[in-house]
Amino acid sequence: MEELCFWSAIQVARTIRERRVSPLEVFEAVAQRINRINPKINGFVTLTLDQARDAAKAAQEALFGPDEVGPLHGVPVAVKDDLAVQGVRYTCGSNLLCNYTAEHDDLTVKRLRRAGAIILGKTNLPEFGHKGTTDNLLFGVTNNPWDLTRVSGGSSGGSAAVVAAGLAYLALGTDIGGSIRIPASCCGVVGHKPSLGRVPRVPAGSFFNTAWTAGPIARTVADTALGLSVLAGPDIRDPFSIPPLTASELDLGGALNGLRIGWSASPTGTPVEAVAVDAARQTVGLLEAVGVQIEERAQTLPIPHEPLRSLLAGDSLLVFELAGINGPIQTLLLRIMSWFRSRYRLSPSFARMARRGYHTRLWHYIAAQRQMTDFVEQHVSALFGDCDLIATPTIALPPFAHPGLRELGPAHVAGRAINRHIEWMFTWPFNLSGQPAISVPCGWTSDGLPLGLQLVGRRCQDGLVLRVAAAIERLRPWGDRRPNL
Repeated sequence: MEELCFWSAIQVARTIRERRVSPLEVFEAVAQRINRINPKINGFVTLTLDQARDAAKAAQEALFGPDEVGPLHGVPVAVKDDLAVQGVRYTCGSNLLCNYTAEHDDLTVKRLRRAGAIILGKTNLPEFGHKGTTDNLLFGVTNNPWDLTRVSGGSSGGSAAVVAAGLAYLALGTDIGGSIRIPASCCGVVGHKPSLGRVPRVPAGSFFNTAWTAGPIARTVADTALGLSVLAGPDIRDPFSIPPLTASELDLGGALNGLRIGWSASPTGTPVEAVAVDAARQTVGLLEAVGVQIEERAQTLPIPHEPLRSLLAGDSLLVFELAGINGPIQTLLLRIMSWFRSRYRLSPSFARMARRGYHTRLWHYIAAQRQMTDFVEQHVSALFGDCDLIATPTIALPPFAHPGLRELGPAHVAGRAINRHIEWMFTWPFNLSGQPAISVPCGWTSDGLPLGLQLVGRRCQDGLVLRVAAAIERLRPWGDRRPNL
């Protein structure tokens, strides 16, 4: 039964359709593993196993019905706790919402259900997803399955951890600055941030709708592509939404001969540890054997000035936007922050952001929008040049020790002091540009910690990004590695 938990989502779905294993058998295997392993990693924070068991029974009956089943029929999946699941507690990792129950399914959850997926529960995140590690005062810390003393990344750390640990075949993450790719790197799984609009946001937000997106986390590239195919597709309510990927775009076996990939060891010019660079560069180099040309990129993306940095760092505009998930909270956040923090027990790092952001003015926002446009037009385009993709380490170091609720990340990388929020990750520029980006495993440290490689494509080139990631998986497979839990 344990072996079944590490099958691919595609294999599980196919075997269910062929009636060689039942949805209930799959569910019971995963549920047993959840009950044994989840207390160690704290990836799931709200479980819906009774409802999932009922859904598995219904999925079994549907196999004998007249209707064609969906591509994820009977496949157990997890949902990050900043996405609504009807009738299930919906907290965003905050005491502010500890008693809130969602009244509807998020669009992404509706699409999962339509594809036949079975929802196991909600996964942990830092309060309102404000940082790249996963801990909060409501549920505590999510541990890395490869080393329980290390971070699982964030903000989709719970989703990546349960996938890596064999507690779900696929998980939903969300990403505004790297929150899918960072935990994928830390947990040794695959995480894809789609192009802007590929997975619609309903209701659509303001600024953050252009940087914030939902996407799949899985153990294989093929499972990730399957998840994206289910989630993608336009919705008239989202003005940024774009068509789904075609069958040819989802062909992961296409030729790569003549492709040009720009390699950047540190696209932002910030410190990076040698072990992260070496593993990523060696993995990219394997593509030369299939006709890919690798070019060194000397350009670096400047860390934005303060107004834009405040947006990236998640000050009040992000706080208000995320808190606006539940309308009354937006008004509450405007109260005196010292009283607010003590009354609602905010995570210290989140409260510090909110206090700073409370004083942000409209002109900061306007200046940040202008800087964002200049940043994308001038700097991101220059980094690409005439290359088809850019390759970088996903983050600047292996998974590190839990920094604690007061901190946003590590204080030092490669012996140099850094901004603890954004200077250890190479993910956030491509949220600003709306480009597709994926993190895939590219190696493990000598003590068994995973390392990640980020591939970034041009707008709407999700299919190419997935195809190159699949080639890397064939050249340096990681599927036989499992955490010792």
